[in-house]
Amino acid sequence: ARQTLLEKELEATLQEVESGVAELEAARAALAELEAAHAKKQERAVKTSKDIAGIQNRILSLKKDIERSTEAATMGEKSIKIARAQAAEARKLYNPLNHPKVKAMLGK
Repeated sequence: ARQTLLEKELEATLQEVESGVAELEAARAALAELEAAHAKKQERAVKTSKDIAGIQNRILSLKKDIERSTEAATMGEKSIKIARAQAAEARKLYNPLNHPKVKAMLGK
Protein backbone atom coordinates (compact mmCIF):
# COMPACT_ATOMS: atom_id res chain seq x y z
CA ALA A 1 0.00 0.00 0.00
CA ARG A 2 2.86 2.29 0.83
CA GLN A 3 4.43 1.61 -2.53
CA THR A 4 1.22 2.47 -4.42
CA LEU A 5 0.92 5.64 -2.36
CA LEU A 6 4.50 6.58 -3.26
CA GLU A 7 3.85 5.75 -6.91
CA LYS A 8 0.77 7.98 -6.89
CA GLU A 9 2.74 10.81 -5.27
CA LEU A 10 5.53 10.31 -7.79
CA GLU A 11 3.05 10.37 -10.66
CA ALA A 12 1.40 13.53 -9.27
CA THR A 13 4.81 15.16 -8.88
CA LEU A 14 5.75 14.20 -12.45
CA GLN A 15 2.51 15.69 -13.73
CA GLU A 16 3.21 18.89 -11.78
CA VAL A 17 6.73 19.01 -13.20
CA GLU A 18 5.45 18.41 -16.74
CA SER A 19 2.82 21.09 -16.21
CA GLY A 20 5.51 23.45 -14.92
CA VAL A 21 7.73 22.68 -17.91
CA ALA A 22 4.84 23.40 -20.27
CA GLU A 23 4.17 26.69 -18.48
CA LEU A 24 7.87 27.52 -18.63
CA GLU A 25 7.96 26.82 -22.37
CA ALA A 26 4.86 28.99 -22.89
CA ALA A 27 6.46 31.77 -20.86
CA ARG A 28 9.67 31.48 -22.90
CA ALA A 29 7.68 31.70 -26.13
CA ALA A 30 5.79 34.74 -24.83
CA LEU A 31 9.09 36.31 -23.76
CA ALA A 32 10.58 35.71 -27.20
CA GLU A 33 7.55 37.38 -28.82
CA LEU A 34 7.84 40.35 -26.47
CA GLU A 35 11.56 40.67 -27.14
CA ALA A 36 10.95 40.58 -30.91
CA ALA A 37 8.23 43.23 -30.61
CA HIS A 38 10.54 45.34 -28.42
CA ALA A 39 13.36 45.03 -30.96
CA LYS A 40 11.03 46.19 -33.76
CA LYS A 41 9.90 49.15 -31.68
CA GLN A 42 13.51 50.03 -30.90
CA GLU A 43 14.36 49.92 -34.61
CA ARG A 44 11.40 52.18 -35.37
CA ALA A 45 12.41 54.55 -32.57
CA VAL A 46 15.97 54.78 -33.90
CA LYS A 47 14.70 55.34 -37.46
CA THR A 48 12.26 57.99 -36.25
CA SER A 49 15.00 59.69 -34.28
CA LYS A 50 17.24 59.78 -37.36
CA ASP A 51 14.36 61.09 -39.47
CA ILE A 52 13.70 63.85 -36.93
CA ALA A 53 17.38 64.81 -36.90
CA GLY A 54 17.39 64.95 -40.70
CA ILE A 55 14.25 67.07 -40.74
CA GLN A 56 15.70 69.45 -38.15
CA ASN A 57 18.86 69.82 -40.25
CA ARG A 58 16.71 70.51 -43.31
CA ILE A 59 14.73 73.14 -41.39
CA LEU A 60 17.96 74.85 -40.32
CA SER A 61 19.21 74.78 -43.89
CA LEU A 62 15.95 76.29 -45.15
CA LYS A 63 16.08 79.00 -42.47
CA LYS A 64 19.61 79.89 -43.60
CA ASP A 65 18.44 79.96 -47.22
CA ILE A 66 15.60 82.29 -46.25
CA GLU A 67 18.03 84.53 -44.38
CA ARG A 68 20.39 84.68 -47.36
CA SER A 69 17.50 85.36 -49.74
CA THR A 70 16.21 88.14 -47.50
CA GLU A 71 19.67 89.71 -47.37
CA ALA A 72 19.97 89.42 -51.15
CA ALA A 73 16.56 91.03 -51.61
CA THR A 74 17.55 93.88 -49.27
CA MET A 75 20.77 94.40 -51.20
CA GLY A 76 18.78 94.33 -54.44
CA GLU A 77 16.38 96.95 -53.11
CA LYS A 78 19.32 99.16 -52.10
CA SER A 79 20.86 98.71 -55.54
CA ILE A 80 17.58 99.69 -57.17
CA LYS A 81 17.37 102.86 -55.03
CA ILE A 82 20.95 103.79 -55.96
CA ALA A 83 20.27 103.08 -59.64
CA ARG A 84 17.10 105.21 -59.56
CA ALA A 85 18.99 108.07 -57.91
CA GLN A 86 21.73 107.81 -60.53
CA ALA A 87 19.11 107.71 -63.30
CA ALA A 88 17.42 110.83 -61.89
CA GLU A 89 20.80 112.58 -61.75
CA ALA A 90 21.54 111.47 -65.30
CA ARG A 91 18.17 112.83 -66.49
CA LYS A 92 19.07 116.20 -64.99
CA LEU A 93 22.41 116.13 -66.80
CA TYR A 94 20.66 115.20 -70.06
CA ASN A 95 19.66 118.84 -70.37
CA PRO A 96 22.95 120.63 -71.15
CA LEU A 97 21.88 123.68 -69.14
CA ASN A 98 21.86 121.55 -65.98
CA HIS A 99 25.43 120.34 -66.44
CA PRO A 100 27.68 121.59 -63.64
CA LYS A 101 30.25 123.10 -66.04
CA VAL A 102 27.55 125.01 -67.94
CA LYS A 103 26.08 126.21 -64.66
CA ALA A 104 29.54 127.34 -63.55
CA MET A 105 30.03 129.25 -66.80
CA LEU A 106 26.61 130.88 -66.51
CA GLY A 107 27.30 131.77 -62.92
CA LYS A 108 24.38 129.92 -61.44
